[in-house]
Amino acid sequence: VLFRSHVGTGFQVLNDLKDWQGDLENDRRVAGDVLGGRPTVMWALALENLDSDGNDELLKIKTACSDQRIEAGAGTAAAIQSARRLYRKAGVFSKAAAIVANERKLAADAIRDCGYSRLREVLEFLLDLAVPQQAIDDLMTAETSE
Repeated sequence: VLFRSHVGTGFQVLNDLKDWQGDLENDRRVAGDVLGGRPTVMWALALENLDSDGNDELLKIKTACSDQRIEAGAGTAAAIQSARRLYRKAGVFSKAAAIVANERKLAADAIRDCGYSRLREVLEFLLDLAVPQQAIDDLMTAETSE
């Protein structure tokens, strides 16, 4: 149960982070969750770490996007830039990347003492597939270079 929970959480937060990179693998545009008004862990981290003015600005972006008041093109680009700026101000990208890394570690810890070596190998494979260490390393590198 612990393994499943940690892999699932790590996978979902990683997926949310990829949304900001324009994850071509899933054919999504950059910031699709914000533009679509979908709540994420990153959204919650932003609201938790921004001051009231930042929260108000982020909520206005969400309202404008979900009400489809933002036109494609310049309006969308401006909304993405504003949301990205607010996410950076709140430290969302690094906090979310740390969550992914921690969930991967907890999942690996949960299977470390598995007495069935073949089962452990399968679980390790699934962990590498769902929450690859390379993706975490790439996120950490991207965050420190910005």
